[in-house]
Amino acid sequence: MPAVRTPEEIRYMADKPYLSILATLGYVSRGSRPDLAPAVAVHSQYAARPLHIHWDSLHHLCKYVASTRDMGMTMTAGDIELPESASTKSRKYAFDGRPVEEDLQAFPPPPAARALASTDDDPFPFDADDATSMETPMQLLSFADASHGNEETGRRAIQGTVIAVGGCIVHWASKIQKLVALSTMEAETVATSPAGQHTIYRSNMLQELGVPFYSPTVVANGNASSVSVAHNHEHHQRARHIDIKHSWIRENIFSGRFAVVWVAGKDMLADVLTKPLPRIAFQYAVRRLGLRSFVRGRVVDA
Repeated sequence: MPAVRTPEEIRYMADKPYLSILATLGYVSRGSRPDLAPAVAVHSQYAARPLHIHWDSLHHLCKYVASTRDMGMTMTAGDIELPESASTKSRKYAFDGRPVEEDLQAFPPPPAARALASTDDDPFPFDADDATSMETPMQLLSFADASHGNEETGRRAIQGTVIAVGGCIVHWASKIQKLVALSTMEAETVATSPAGQHTIYRSNMLQELGVPFYSPTVVANGNASSVSVAHNHEHHQRARHIDIKHSWIRENIFSGRFAVVWVAGKDMLADVLTKPLPRIAFQYAVRRLGLRSFVRGRVVDA
């Protein structure tokens, strides 16, 4: 939304509550409305010097929020699973030729979880020495996506991240990358880095709580080239310009901290956090994120 900052524009925006409305929408998007996250990220670029065009766009976003004020997040166990299209897209590092699902092993709780052992009166018994006393181990999934050159002002990519634990979405984020990616592969690789960091954080948290989960955890990426570069060091000549901090992805893959897999575009949950989608595609995407309409506390469009 580029525009020229003229004296007329400055006078027009002098009394407009752009920052306060943007802060409110940011709070809502972080709490229960992931569909607002990409719009809030784009509007935040102009928080210091908003213009008439930005105010009109923010007003349009407020109209959307008003028309969908009955929407909220729902959390259903097992609602988000590893897509059937998941693949490493790399024969050399394709888990020895086995499907990803067969390579996931239950990660037992650590000895420190002994402190969580319950008494006979506890309705949720748990034995820290026996991981089988709990139900099926949780699956920790991360989805990372980026829209290359979609930001109009600096042609930077917009990246999106979705984290699901036990089939429930627990974290989402939409952010404009700080660098200008030279290719879609680079933009997707940069987006995979924070997704991997969040994955390690969540897996460490589950381990400290004594909750068994499948290991390695999975980071889903929608770009086959990015997945191939993450697994194969022979692509170094094509990706040597990417910052070193993003090269730790390959190191964590080899150490077994997480696995990076390719998923089809229709299975990429973070796609809606990176770019505008057509109406039907957008409605389908937000429903997959768990957004539903509520009337008096009851879901009406399950």
